[in-house]
Amino acid sequence: MTKENTPLPTTRMVTIDANSFWFYWIACLALYTCNHFRITPGVSIWIMNAVSDYIIIALFLTLFLYLAGRAIKSAEAFKRYNLFCYVFQSVTLLFLIYKVFF
Repeated sequence: MTKENTPLPTTRMVTIDANSFWFYWIACLALYTCNHFRITPGVSIWIMNAVSDYIIIALFLTLFLYLAGRAIKSAEAFKRYNLFCYVFQSVTLLFLIYKVFF
């Protein structure tokens, strides 16, 4: 039973409104798809699975960083935290591109 004043569960949900996260998500999805359908003779299936694991781990770490950043109240700290998130996304995306294609 809910009362009139009880907030619904959907009002407590957090949304990510950062466009960079969604571009990163699309890039990770494309890299995961390329890695999955890439057939290279002489490459072990374990190496390809490890790269897929790296992609998933990087995506969830980025998601966690954005959700944890919602608790930062200071404007200066939030600005530095966003810069850290952008650098983290760039570095992991370059690493993942290197692991998938080279």
